[in-house]
Amino acid sequence: FLGFVGMVCGLLAALLLLGEGVKRRYVAVYALICSLSGSLTVMCVKATSTAIILTFQGHNQFKHILPWVLLLTTIGTVFVQMRYLNLAMMSFGASEVVPVYYVLFTFCSILGGMVLYKEYHQNCPPDNPSCAYTLWFSLGCLVTFAGVCLITLGAKENAIGSDGHGADEVGHRLSGSGWADKLWGPG
Repeated sequence: FLGFVGMVCGLLAALLLLGEGVKRRYVAVYALICSLSGSLTVMCVKATSTAIILTFQGHNQFKHILPWVLLLTTIGTVFVQMRYLNLAMMSFGASEVVPVYYVLFTFCSILGGMVLYKEYHQNCPPDNPSCAYTLWFSLGCLVTFAGVCLITLGAKENAIGSDGHGADEVGHRLSGSGWADKLWGPG
């Protein structure tokens, strides 16, 4: 778990150190900063809520340093998410930021939860070692993410088409300078 948190913090630091030009060119950079921070927030909120519950049950956890560190980390990561999500919304449209952020946040949170709860090796009951829970779960995530992409693409196409632009310009915008190029760069 600590290795995962260290990896997330290292990746987050590397993304924060990128130049502003790179951040403003690719929506995935801002969204990944928000998503990685969000996964840390989710894990810290879970741990902080557990500490609060234990404290109410008579086992004061706040006499130790860890709950305070978790609480401060939660507050810090929430502020990082708000700042970079606002920067992303100022640099890109909501139709580009929201779907990318949704997919990356969901993926990072699922991955963080799997590591936190050690679910990566407990997917099948011992009496059924050939079950396909991991496959079905992965397929469900893939279908959800593909659906978000298709809805976003359809909304983007309708918005461009309703402006009165011709089909050639719509095709040019979707293929040459659209959200995919801003996400992954020019092909």
